[in-house]
Parts: sequence; structure tokens; C-alpha cells
Amino acid sequence: MPRPGEPYTPAELAQKRQQELAQNTARQQMQQLQKARWLTAQTLADKAKAAGAWIYDPATKTWYTPEEFIAAFNQSYADHPLFHRVRLMNPVEGLNAGYKQLENLQARLLAFSKRIMAYLGG
Repeated sequence: MPRPGEPYTPAELAQKRQQELAQNTARQQMQQLQKARWLTAQTLADKAKAAGAWIYDPATKTWYTPEEFIAAFNQSYADHPLFHRVRLMNPVEGLNAGYKQLENLQARLLAFSKRIMAYLGG
């Protein structure tokens, strides 16, 4: 039975403390798991190095070596939206895509030049 002015008995109070301790422990473990999943410039660079890849930002169409990425974004806060936007890619894929774009541009320029010449009677 609780003492006058106290809402809990000593046993109830001990049980409540145990429950709160268990809840706090579970919350701390959840926070640690979430923090471990956060992306940082360093974790992305390490993954890129391990995969033999570079880091590509499709929004800005910029390629970074792992070292360049760390230098540029190491001061960014953990789990920054940029870290979720970038992709780890083989830089040769970017090179091939660039050459393909050049071929397409060259073909369009050649076709346009022929149209101009035909129009001018050349």
C-alpha cells in the first residue's frame, strides 16, 4: 500500500523504473541503429573505393573520385540529401555515355549543315 501522498507503492515504483529503463535502452539501441545507417561522405567514398567506382551526382552531372568527394563534402552533415542522390558508378560508363552524346551531337550537326547547304543551293 502506498504511503500517504505517494501515488505508488515501493514495488510499483521499482517496476515502473524497470519499465522506463527498458524503454530507454530500446530507444538508445534504435538510435544507434539509425545512426549506423546514416550516410556520410566517408562511408560513400569507402564503398566507392571497395567497388572500384566513382561517385556520380545525376542532378549536377558531376563525377567525383572518392578522394574528391571527401574533400568536397566531408563537412556536410550525416545523412545529407546529397548522399542519397549520388550513385556509385564505374567511370568508364560515364566515358561511354559522353562519347555517345558526342556522336549524337555530331550526327545532328552534320544533318543541320546539310539542310543549310541544300537550302542555300550549295
